[in-house]
Amino acid sequence: MTRIISATAVAAFLGFGVLSSTTPSAGAASLVNFQKQDQYISRFCDKYRGADQCNEWRANRATWTSDHYLNFYRRHQDDKEFATPAAAAMFGFPPAQQ
Repeated sequence: MTRIISATAVAAFLGFGVLSSTTPSAGAASLVNFQKQDQYISRFCDKYRGADQCNEWRANRATWTSDHYLNFYRRHQDDKEFATPAAAAMFGFPPAQQ
């Protein structure tokens, strides 16, 4: 009986370890994409200083969530720099149909 409980505990522990080891990599991928979005917006706002939302991004970007970045993309998706398949994919949207 003790061996069964020990084997079950070990199996559960190993299973938990496998699951928890996959979570950080998904989070890391998310962080990398978030950084790419931030850099993309940074280049855009450096080029178009008076563009809609750039002042708000500069002042508050440290507290921006993914919703803020998606909103920025949506508001600028028709601008030349954002109307590309690469930008759409970076922000999680299918490329615009031509």
